[in-house]
Amino acid sequence: LFLDLGLRLNGSATPVLRGGDTVNVEVEWRNNLQESVRDGTLEVTLTGAAIDERSISTDKGFYRGSDRTVVWTPSSEPQFRDIASGSSGSERFSFRIRDAGLLARDNLKNLTVNVRAVMRPGSAVASLPGVDVSGRAELSAKVETILQFSASGLYNSGVLAGSGPLPPKVGMETIYTVTWSFANTLNDVVNIEVRAGVPPYARFVGTKAPASEDVRFDEIKSEVMWSVSRVHA
Repeated sequence: LFLDLGLRLNGSATPVLRGGDTVNVEVEWRNNLQESVRDGTLEVTLTGAAIDERSISTDKGFYRGSDRTVVWTPSSEPQFRDIASGSSGSERFSFRIRDAGLLARDNLKNLTVNVRAVMRPGSAVASLPGVDVSGRAELSAKVETILQFSASGLYNSGVLAGSGPLPPKVGMETIYTVTWSFANTLNDVVNIEVRAGVPPYARFVGTKAPASEDVRFDEIKSEVMWSVSRVHA
């Protein structure tokens, strides 16, 4: 490439973002031409419903709200007045991902943030008349769901009744109900497996609710396993 661009979000070219994250964008540029480029401009456009537009912040460039673009010109970045052959640098700005709760409230799913950068010379390059020497780079990042898991142990869950003495007594069996549950935010999650060890002084009774759930007990490992095909957003 003639004008070469690279993009990183939070220091990574393959980022995964979460609701509430502050995202630091770095745009690296380099002039690979054999001559200097005068009056260059750099534009970085953001797209995606997860972006909190009010949070976009840049120290050198300016933000153009009409098309969600951060712009650097020779007036804001003096290096762009005359970009010498082989010279390089970077520009930075930041924005925030909307809180996961707000995204879920708006029923938004499978979100991505797209960042597209273009660097253009202010005038044609003398040695390459008619050639577009602009540099371009694009990066897409998924907004990760927040999957929460909780567990509790109760004598009487309201669904499955406990039995035996409470408090427990030596030599007598007391049966408790263990409740496992998920809460999920933005994206469907598939092929989940939960595992829990059962201590040697306890046994797995095998009753479950709903009865259709895939809950199994491995006697050799003394381990209860729950396989869940999908947890919807």
